[in-house]
Formats: sequence, C-alpha cells, structure tokens
Amino acid sequence: PCARSRRPAPNHGRGEGGAGGAEGAGSADGEEKSLAPEVVTATLPYVPLVKGFLDAKAEPGLRLIRVLTSTLLAIVLSTEADLTAQARWGSVLHRVLRTHGRRLKKFCAGSGEPFEIDWFPLYSQLRRHYLVMTPAYEGAGVMEARRQALVHLLHQSRRFFPEGSAMEIWEYFRPALGDPHSSEAFEAVGWMCMMLPTQEICLGGSGAASAATWQETVDEWLGTWGQRVHNQTWQSLWFGLLARLAKHDVHGVVDWKSNMRGIVNRFLWAFHVPLGPASASPPFRAGAPAPIEALFANDMLSRSASTAKVIMWNIGREDTTEGAEEDTTEDVALSCLENVVDIFEQYYHPSNGGKWSGSLALFLRNLCDNFCKRLVAEHSVMVGASNALHSVVSGGESEEEPSEDEDQDGDEDGSMSGTGEAGIDSSLSDDDMVGAFSQAVSAPPNAHHPRRHLSPHHRQAVVRLLLRLAIKGQSGKDSSMRRYSSGVLSML
Repeated sequence: PCARSRRPAPNHGRGEGGAGGAEGAGSADGEEKSLAPEVVTATLPYVPLVKGFLDAKAEPGLRLIRVLTSTLLAIVLSTEADLTAQARWGSVLHRVLRTHGRRLKKFCAGSGEPFEIDWFPLYSQLRRHYLVMTPAYEGAGVMEARRQALVHLLHQSRRFFPEGSAMEIWEYFRPALGDPHSSEAFEAVGWMCMMLPTQEICLGGSGAASAATWQETVDEWLGTWGQRVHNQTWQSLWFGLLARLAKHDVHGVVDWKSNMRGIVNRFLWAFHVPLGPASASPPFRAGAPAPIEALFANDMLSRSASTAKVIMWNIGREDTTEGAEEDTTEDVALSCLENVVDIFEQYYHPSNGGKWSGSLALFLRNLCDNFCKRLVAEHSVMVGASNALHSVVSGGESEEEPSEDEDQDGDEDGSMSGTGEAGIDSSLSDDDMVGAFSQAVSAPPNAHHPRRHLSPHHRQAVVRLLLRLAIKGQSGKDSSMRRYSSGVLSML
C-alpha cells in the first residue's frame, strides 16, 4: 500500500477533460488484485477481533499499528466485489487512522520510513462504483454505507498522501475544468475538494510546491470559480476547498490580503437576504448532475460555514513585504468581518426574521466555533513551546509537544499557528514569548503574509462583533437563531 500505483498522465486523452471518461480510470487500476468471494467472507469474523483490539485499555505499539494499517488497507482495496466486507473494513481502517494517525505519522517520520497511502486506488474505486453506470443492481443501503466508509477513509488518508500529491491531483483534473459548464468540471471540482491535501501548503520539503506555484494555482482557481454563478453545488465545492486551504496556509504562501475582499463578495451571494421590499431568487438557476451531488455530499460545506472559516483564519496576517509599515497595515480580514457584521446586523433583529434566519444563525455559530478553535490551538502551541523552553533551560527533554489541529471535518494540518522553536530568549515574559515564537516561523520563500497569534486587540474586536450579533439574535423569533445565539454567548 505504500507504493504508488500506475496512473494515466494528466493529458492522457480521456475525452475532453481529465476526469471525463470511465475507461481511463478503470484501465489504470484494472490490474488490482481482488480476493476470491470465499476469502472475503472468511475475513469478516476478524472485524470484531480488530475492534476489540482497538477498544482495549492497553495502548497498542505503533509498529503494530503500522502493520495493522497496511493490512487493512490491502483488504479494503481488494474486496470491492463484496459491498458489506469493504464497508465494514473501511470503517475499521478509518477508525484506526482517526485514532492513531498523527502518532503513526510522527513515528514513521522519526524512524526514517515514512508511511504513505497513494490517492489513486481509492479515487479509482470510488469513481468506478459511483460515477460509472453498471448493469448490476446493488442495495441502496449497502451502497450508501460503502460510500460513507470510503469517503471518510479518503478524508483521513489525505495526511498520508506522498509529498507533492496536491499539485499532482491538480494537474490530473485541471484539463476537465476547461469547460466549467460541463459535467466533467463538476466532477473535477468535487474530487479536488475531497482529495486535495491542502496541508502541503505549510510544508517545505523537496517535493512540495513552491510559493509561486501555489499563488498561480489559487489565482487560476478563483478565475475558474467565477465562470459559473447561481449554482449551489459549484459554489459549495469551491467554498470548501478554499476554506480548507486558508486554514492550512500558516506561512501566508497565498496572498489572501489582495483576494480577501473579492472572496468575501462571492461569499455574500450565499445569504439570500431581502434588500428593501424586494425578495426574489436569482432569475435563472442551473443544477448539477445528481450523481455528483450524491457522491460529494460530505464535502459540500454550507457556504456560511466556509465564509466563517476563511475570515476567521485570515485575521492577524502580517505584511512582511518590503516597504510595508507594521503600524499602518490594515487587517483586511478583520475589516471584511466588520463590513459583513454591519450588513447583516439588522437581519438578526427580532423584527427582521425570515427564511434567511437559519443561514445567518449558522454563520454566527461557525464564526464563534472557528474563533474558539483558533484560540485553543494557539494556547496549546504556546503551552507546548513553553514546556520545551523550560526543558532546554533545565537541561531536560520536553514532556509535551505542541498540539496539532483538531477539526471535526477531518483537516490534517501539522502546524496551525505557524510558531517555531528557534531563537527564544528565556528572559521573555509570556506576552513577549508569543511574539518571539511567532517570529520564528520557518516559511518558504516569497511568503509575505504569515499568520500570527491573535493579539489582544484582535480578540477584543472579534468578541465585540460576535456580541453585536448574538445579543440581537437571542431574542429572535426563529428557534435556531435563539439557540445558536444563546450558545455563542455562553461560549464567549
């Protein structure tokens, strides 16, 4: 499972787009070994045994976890003929990666034998089973269980993709985006949103893409995104991909400051609020193919949630370009958040409730969730850094490492706040230590907007904006507005 599968070249002629034909994907993966039906059935009694092993109080060794992960991955990839077996083993492997994935990756990296999972076999199986018409009938319930198991497994496997997979996936599906009004374009965006390991943007290995490459890629994404409007599936998939990238871009590889206002303007289209006496839907609306919506349902985040994530994780970026003055530089993300609050504050008032109240309540909750996650992550990093510093001063070893990102949607970034461990003076106070650790970021060349820890000014400004919305929403007529507003007040 650590070896890369043979796959077609990005421009291999599968129709007009890189994700357009079923024959190309099938032929590239046609030599995968499949277990005989009786062998597949014989593996099912071991599912409770593996679950019992994972439920044991004793912590399993990481070498054993690695062997177990490799074995389970081989079983999942070779049991596609049996829906039940693949769904059950896929869910078990997802649990193993979710529970021990971070420790396993650190252990394998430390031992000099990195554990990698190739993206193409999982992609080819999902596409072959759910986007290629077959004459055989399979139960809808079992098919959905297998889809959920494989999709969740693919989300957890992103952090194990080989270095350079992000640009490889982009080049593979790039030709299909030539015509954004085709079904191949929807499919390509969906696969990118599902599989592209955006955490590579904060890595600096030899196989990782450069800052200029990422900037050119994002510029092309934004151009392609704007070619299709009034399509909720298209917008949601791009929203989810860019929100995940903005969260993982610790070093400021992408120039979010220049693009922030344009991105927020597109996000505002997601909120169907009335302007004066007018209240109407767009004059025309195009749908997406039904199989695309069914397969990528887990990756289509609500647009309000993506808006909150992009804005909240871009607050506090520092402009390190030549000629920029630190004191006069405007925080574009915070300014955009203030503008959004000024626009929507009136719709949180109890007298202005309507069908738009649900999406606005969800936007408020996601703003507060991402704000709290960022505070917790930055605090955890500083606690780990402080322990490391005290250990160096005392001549011992660190007892605690900086914690990594924990996100319910499966994001896998290894350095959320971008803090480092070099050049720290032991005489610094806690507040000075925050700034010193922020200055120790190991950023790639041409990265001019690193994300710093939220300063007290930024925290107070965000809290004031959240309070403006929550205080009005807690007395609203909509039940979700009251519930989420009260929850935000309690969290603050």
